[in-house]
Amino acid sequence: EPTPDAQKQRVEISLTEIADGARFYAHVANDAGVGALQQKLAAVCLHAPPPGFEPKVGMVCAARFTQDDEWYRAKVTKRCGNGEYEIFFIDYGNTDVVRTERLRPLDPTLGVGSISAHAVECRLAYLMVGEPSDGADGHEAAMALGAAAWGKAVLARVEERQGATLLVTLFDPAQVVAMVVVVVVVVVVAAVVVSACLPCCAAQHQRATRRDRPRARAE
Repeated sequence: EPTPDAQKQRVEISLTEIADGARFYAHVANDAGVGALQQKLAAVCLHAPPPGFEPKVGMVCAARFTQDDEWYRAKVTKRCGNGEYEIFFIDYGNTDVVRTERLRPLDPTLGVGSISAHAVECRLAYLMVGEPSDGADGHEAAMALGAAAWGKAVLARVEERQGATLLVTLFDPAQVVAMVVVVVVVVVVAAVVVSACLPCCAAQHQRATRRDRPRARAE
């Protein structure tokens, strides 16, 4: 039996990477653990890597992102040759290609065994779109998702789960609050109207009762 919408899990999230018009990665809103992790990584990655360090595919290590030169946790997904590696940032969901000198072995206290990946993979439920590179609907869908949800907190209702991926429906929290306020106002106004009508109805009922009451005949 399907779970009623009112009983489904809801969580406020912020998008960190859009893979296509339906699939994206996100942080749980106001997660203080992300900032604390970045500070620890910056501190432990100040020194050069140990001699003989060689990244391997599947290894989770620290990587220096090309665009901002900050250190993040990343999984090595491919060896590209010429000392370059393709990596996936597990706390944000984006990718990069970096050279060996921009990689560091990860302190065990900062590994996924101690701190789970912060990026949550999500997919818009009941929606199928093409790849953003198809030059058609896929690109437009990705742009539309970014315009609707990027750079702000959104409310995700979890429809179901497929492994570690959440299938969600997204809502604008401001609109949800506005809808609730409208419903409350309507209910309050209806209650006031009913309350105002009750004395009037009671008075009319009393007058009608007096008119209908038989009068005593004069002897």
